Amino acid sequence: MPTPQGPVAPPAGMARLVDAMDWTATPIGPPGHWPLALRLALDLMLASRFPMCVIWGEARVLLYNDGYAPILGPRHPAALGRPVEEAWPE
Repeated sequence: MPTPQGPVAPPAGMARLVDAMDWTATPIGPPGHWPLALRLALDLMLASRFPMCVIWGEARVLLYNDGYAPILGPRHPAALGRPVEEAWPE
């Protein structure tokens, strides 16, 4: 049974921010060195409209999707790639 295929949507805002970010300046380093588990979690999260975040590694780096950005309010987009304790100090 054929599946309907429509146009491919351009990446949402957070996917573009993740792609454009200089990850070498963060504790998790460049995406080419990320473990498969992180890449899969990030891909799943970015594809979802449900607010989601991933807190990764010993530094507890915050990654999140478009649905989660409004939860951060004025902390967005500076919170991306920072330790969660810095993004949410309270």
